[in-house]
Amino acid sequence: MKVKKYKYIKVGGSKLVKKRTLRVKLKEPIITQDTRPLPQKPSQVKWFGELAEKLRATRLNKGLTQAQLAKSVGSTQGFISSLENKRANPSVETLDKIASKLGLKITVSIG
Repeated sequence: MKVKKYKYIKVGGSKLVKKRTLRVKLKEPIITQDTRPLPQKPSQVKWFGELAEKLRATRLNKGLTQAQLAKSVGSTQGFISSLENKRANPSVETLDKIASKLGLKITVSIG
């Protein structure tokens, strides 16, 4: 749960008035659900690091470059590099495409 005590309002933006954001205190706090995923960085998740290493090792064993893999799955070389270096946060669909191309099967175990 997240409690909002302030509202932010953007004002100005004309030639005479500089753009800025005002912070206004709310009369009553608003309680919202925090929908941000935790943790936010892929490098903070242990299994993600293991997955990234496995993808890189398998790609190299198959003799593929990052550019070749990226082209075959409809991505970019930069994204594949970020994924292998634990900086990208791929969607399930993208992971599935990459795993299929490399002949890997991704299974999820909760609990």
